[in-house]
Amino acid sequence: MGTIWSNGRLCNVKHRVKCIDPTVRFSIASFLLGPIDRDLEAPDELVDAEHPRLYKPISDGGLRKIRLSMNLHAGESLKFITMKADLNDVPKTD
Repeated sequence: MGTIWSNGRLCNVKHRVKCIDPTVRFSIASFLLGPIDRDLEAPDELVDAEHPRLYKPISDGGLRKIRLSMNLHAGESLKFITMKADLNDVPKTD
């Protein structure tokens, strides 16, 4: 969601932990949820001649359907909604 909203300026981080010394650790999860009443897209302020729109507007549910129908991890579904992508390549789900 953050990658779409920021027009590619933010990206998902792959979280990997190496446990070298078993100690108590604390993690804080942070989530960015998309709007449920409109499509997710970069605001006009983040789109200009130097930074053209990278992703097609898509609903949170639409992005989730792509991800789940193709068993993709977070961020992997973005290649299907780039401005150059063909949505006909995405399997249909009802």
